Amino acid sequence: MAASELPVVGHWIGGKPDSGISARFGDVFDPATGAVQRQVALAGEADVDRAVLAARAAFPAWGGASLAKRHAVMFAFRELLFARADELAAVVTSEHGKTLDDARGEVQRGLEVVEFACGIAHLMKGEASEQISTRVDSASYRQPLGVVAGITPFNFPTMVPMWMFPIALACGNSFILKPSDRDPSASLLLAELLSEAGLPEGVFSVVQGDKDAVNALLVHPQIDAISFVGSTPIARHIYETATAHGKRVPEFRAMSTVAEIIEAVKELPETEKGVRFRELDPLREPEASRGSLERKNGRWVLRGGEAAAAADAWETTRESRSPDLPRVPRGAGAGDSAGRDLFPSPTRLGSRVLQQE
Repeated sequence: MAASELPVVGHWIGGKPDSGISARFGDVFDPATGAVQRQVALAGEADVDRAVLAARAAFPAWGGASLAKRHAVMFAFRELLFARADELAAVVTSEHGKTLDDARGEVQRGLEVVEFACGIAHLMKGEASEQISTRVDSASYRQPLGVVAGITPFNFPTMVPMWMFPIALACGNSFILKPSDRDPSASLLLAELLSEAGLPEGVFSVVQGDKDAVNALLVHPQIDAISFVGSTPIARHIYETATAHGKRVPEFRAMSTVAEIIEAVKELPETEKGVRFRELDPLREPEASRGSLERKNGRWVLRGGEAAAAADAWETTRESRSPDLPRVPRGAGAGDSAGRDLFPSPTRLGSRVLQQE
């Protein structure tokens, strides 16, 4: 089939599908045959800018909505996601290649984050203290940041985005998702479900793309925070570029291959092997990840043999861990040695000191 005859996976901007204006396209392969099954529109700066402007325009009303209204949308999204989980899993399998059971498990893990977001109201509370000094009271409050974005990898096209956007949306932010261009269709189904759940237009957007879209997001002046999951070199680039442009950047970075992980563990001092390997919590659960780690398109996804190897490496080093050693924070990103906050909140913490008359 000629490229011009293939279906095209587009963007989601302003509450509806959007074909984009960049005129650049990438191939999406059938993992069973290796044939090109569809194309994906690759966003340029203009496409990213349109998504950001839509998100910024939608933010005041959404961020100013009551917690009850925002949570009603998240509850409705949860019900739709639960009802159409098999459909979403089938979309993941058709482009990623993982088994349906693995895809269903991935959707379930994302669903758990949505359920957490449905009850996030108690975490949005501020604090108040009277008489911290003579006739002085103090109050703190949490506010949404504004427009935030998430850049996610190909190996978990539904779970990793759902680590990000349910929390961001429940806290009152607008969210822009930049999924992998290798398995882009799941992101559009998620956008459709959010729209069906009653999310206002512009609050959630999807921009498909490659590094051009990523770089446009990193430097855009109207994006307040960017979250990322992926390899260490890319994480470093995203962290350094985005923070240089005044953005918060929570990241979860990983080594490129399990072999690199195991070799890195071997090179650590005996007293540190266990504590370092504790960063890889999913690999400590071989039964949960069995059947899910293999090399695909130059990246690693969970599939049995390597998961077991990594788990064995953990078992051989666990006993050497000193009980006095602190646990290394999971997901530590670039710059963490300087003591920076590794997990910035999706809300802005404000404070007010009130001088009594």
